[in-house]
Amino acid sequence: MYKCYNGIEGVVKTTQAYDYTQYTFVMVNSSLNYDYKTYNNQRIRCIQLGNEDFDAATGKIWSSGDSEDILYRNNKK
Repeated sequence: MYKCYNGIEGVVKTTQAYDYTQYTFVMVNSSLNYDYKTYNNQRIRCIQLGNEDFDAATGKIWSSGDSEDILYRNNKK
């Protein structure tokens, strides 16, 4: 089952500038995958929560990977 969320649900406007979605994510309950993309990098990234220790004493923070990266599909070998 998929459920899609937009990261920001409310905005306080102080100017007439346009708003934009900063990130979008999907949590897949059956596989414990957290898939997301950001405004600056549209490539889908995945955090596999099933690989994490839920009983750990401390939490974990992942980098958003927000800088643009390019996957070249025709690299010379």
